[in-house]
This record gives sequence, C-alpha cells and structure tokens, in this order.
Amino acid sequence: PVGEQVDHFEIIHDGVALTCQPETLQVRACANADCSTLFTDPVEATLAPANGWQGGNRVTLTNGFGEATLQNTMPGEVTLDVIGSTPSTRPQAVTLCQVGGSLSAGNCQLPFFESGLAFDIPELISHRPSGPVRVQAVRQDDVTQQCVPAFENQTKTVEFWSDYVDPGPAGRAVSRPVSVNGQAIGNGASAPTGLELAFGEDGIAEMEVTYPDAGLVQVTARYVGSEATEDAGLVMPGADEFVSIPAGFCVASAGNCAAGDASCPAFVRAGEAFDLSITAAGWQSDADMDFCAGNPGTPNFRLADIPLQVELAAPVGGETGTVSPARYSHERASDAASVVSAQQSEVGVFRFVTEPPAGAYLGRNLPKGKSAPIGRFYPDRFRINVDPGEFAPVCEPGSFTYTGQPFDWLMPPSALIEPLSVQGLRTRNYTADGFQRLAVSGINRSVPAGDETAVDAGSGPMAVTVDQQGGTLAAIAPGLMQFTYSTDDAFSYIKTPATRIDP
Repeated sequence: PVGEQVDHFEIIHDGVALTCQPETLQVRACANADCSTLFTDPVEATLAPANGWQGGNRVTLTNGFGEATLQNTMPGEVTLDVIGSTPSTRPQAVTLCQVGGSLSAGNCQLPFFESGLAFDIPELISHRPSGPVRVQAVRQDDVTQQCVPAFENQTKTVEFWSDYVDPGPAGRAVSRPVSVNGQAIGNGASAPTGLELAFGEDGIAEMEVTYPDAGLVQVTARYVGSEATEDAGLVMPGADEFVSIPAGFCVASAGNCAAGDASCPAFVRAGEAFDLSITAAGWQSDADMDFCAGNPGTPNFRLADIPLQVELAAPVGGETGTVSPARYSHERASDAASVVSAQQSEVGVFRFVTEPPAGAYLGRNLPKGKSAPIGRFYPDRFRINVDPGEFAPVCEPGSFTYTGQPFDWLMPPSALIEPLSVQGLRTRNYTADGFQRLAVSGINRSVPAGDETAVDAGSGPMAVTVDQQGGTLAAIAPGLMQFTYSTDDAFSYIKTPATRIDP
C-alpha cells in the first residue's frame, strides 16, 4: 500500500566469488525485523558498489525477491549494500547479509579469489537428483582475466559441507543432509566430508546433488593442496546456493470420493467446517501424478498466504460456490502437512486447489496442488414459506357448504422449500439431478381433528375428516422447490346432533 516502508533489506550470497566470472546474489525486502514476512509490493533497490553490476546497480524485487550479478576482476573483499530504494526503508535501517546460516551486517564483505572451484547447482526438486553438475577448477588468466583450468586430468580430494540458509538451524522441523554423489555431507565448516573428484580436460569434474527437503541451502567446497600433491599452500574455495522446492502437494480430506458425482456418500453440510490436509510432497518419479501415494515429505517447507481455491466436479454446470479461508499459511511440520479448517458454501462434489503466485517461494515458482473429488456436501436445513391456499364452496349460489358435505380446494396450498447452508444461504446445486434427496415421502404434514374456529353445542372444536393425497414436489429454480397439495384432497365437517352452528 502507498506510504508503507520496507523494514530492511537482506542480501544472500555464498561467501565465495571468483575474479574470473560473475557472481549472482539474491536481494530480499523484509517487512518486519526478523524477515519472517516479506514486503511483497514491487520494490526498486539501488545497490553498492556503484559499478560492476550486470545491467546496472538497480534491481527490481517481485514478491520480496530479486537477483543481481556482480563482476569484479580484482582479488579482495567487496562491500555489499542497499543504499536506496523505492519505497524507502525505515530510518536507520541497516542492510544485513546472509552467508550459510549466519546473518549479520558483517557478512556484507564478499571476498573475490583468483582461483577456486566453480559450480552452479540448479534449482532442485526435493528428493530428486540434480543430474550432472560441472565442477571446474579454475584460476584467473593473467592476460585475459578469464577463467582457465587450474589443473587437468587429475583426481583430487575435495571437502564438501552444507549450510542451511532458509530455514536456518533454529527454525528447522527436522534436519536432513545434502548428498553429493550419493554420500551425505557434513553440516557446517567444522564437519567437512572429503570426496574424490576426477578432473578431466579443461579442469572439469562432475557431481550429483540431492536434497531430501525444501529450502535454501548452501554447498561449500574446498580443495587444500599438500606436499604429497606438490601443491602445498594452494587453497581453492567454491560455494553455491540452491533452492529446493516440493515436487507437488497432496490435498486431501476424509471426504475423498473417486466417483466425483452424486453417488458420493454424504460428507459434511454446506458451510460446515471440515479438515483439509495439505502436504508438501517430495519427488518419487518423473511420471508421478499422485502426490498422496507414497511420496516422501518436505517437512521444512513453509509459505504464508497461499491461495486456496475450489473447482466444481459435480453437478456439471452447477455453481462453484466459495471456499473459506481464501488463503492459508503452510507451516513447518515433521509430517510436512498443514491442516486447514475449511468451509465450502455449496452443495455438490468439489476439488480444492492450492496455487501459490509466481516467485512466491524464495523467488521460485511452485507447482499447484489439486485434490481428488471431495464430497458430497449437502444442505444444513430447509427454509419453508407456505401459501395456505383456499377452500372451494360446494353450493352455488350463496357460496356455502353443508355440514357433513365433502368439499375440496379452490386453490391448493403450496410451500416453497429452500435448501440452506449453515450460514443460511441458498444452495443452488441441491436441485440438480441426483443431488436432491428430498421427495414427497419426506414431507410430513399434520391434519386437524377439529376446527377450533367452529365450536359445537358443547363449545368444543367441531370434528372434521380429511382425506389427504400425496401432492407434488418440483424444482422451480436452482435451489428452490415447490410442494403443492393434491387437488384430490377432500374434507368434511362431521354432522352430529351436537354440531349445531350458525348457518
């Protein structure tokens, strides 16, 4: 909204950059002090240093995220900062930088090295192997300042470790290690795991990375030379961050019904609360389309304000109605599930859909989740409005009927019957084929034994007899039925010596 300010900016980088190639980092706009909520309105940020950025030092942030790429050909540290923005930040806001699991203003010093291990881990899908990732041992050429191989056709032992960025160690539901070439690597620089990499021509080796969870993770590599390898004193660092996203979402409830039509058993009333379970699922296979069947979970996935929508499965051509809440927040959980207390306003069978906006999760797009058909939702109650009708006199002229003489309707009574949700709204789908369960046999009417408006000689109600037939029930509009009494109904006042009334 106009007039709101960004609380502060955070720059996320991996702490290692090379002078011979550009370094990409992430900028995010925070709406509160701990950045648990992002400032999701469009933001333009101006970065420091002033020079070296590809495309200039202004970056556009969408949904709280933006990326910028810096080229620096001189070894040493470069200070990163956000020096201005539209909208502006609060007064005295300090830019913080995150490296691995550490967040501070001091982390805004980004070191550039003349040699190192260059690799780029792509966006991952939880539990799915990355495929081959190239690892290059490079140094800066003295003449061209481009990256050239540091060594070729050699097998080297490289240390690897990971750091959890989002969520950090304190915020994790469970801790799951990153695997490189099928081997779990340590967490943090204090627990590196040595792996042999075969560097071929052009100083290129390959590795495969797997992460069985969701989040932002940094993988750091380091080669340390020795006397045995005749390169004592050589230290070649490398690092890269990647985002891992869920493969899909399992959206389900106790009302799942594969038939998806009016044959589904009654589930809950329209407008009544029911539990909708949404689980962030990991990868099982590329052909997998059912994320509710055997998929591993991603317990560290969290995202606020995910839109919750509804699609009509049956009746065809009916009303979709609305689902409440319109949004939910997915929190971290050991089973990767969030349970939403939901309400659906209409009668029928429905699919419930989660579809996060583009770039909503750490700047990445997420797949949407769609449930199997859920229902049948049915009305909470009926509202009845009665037209009492009118009796027909038997004798003409004079418009009267004798005591003991049968008479019938001039205009049969009718009742408008409206099926309602818990909130008292008309459920229009109820009158669709198969969903209307009310029949004439389900409408109970009572008949009088006497007429208190016409008393007999003893001042008691005059006795009457009623020969009542079935009547008819018809839908006259979506969600509106009319029951009409039968024209074959017959009535009479019982004639006895005591039933003496005025003419």
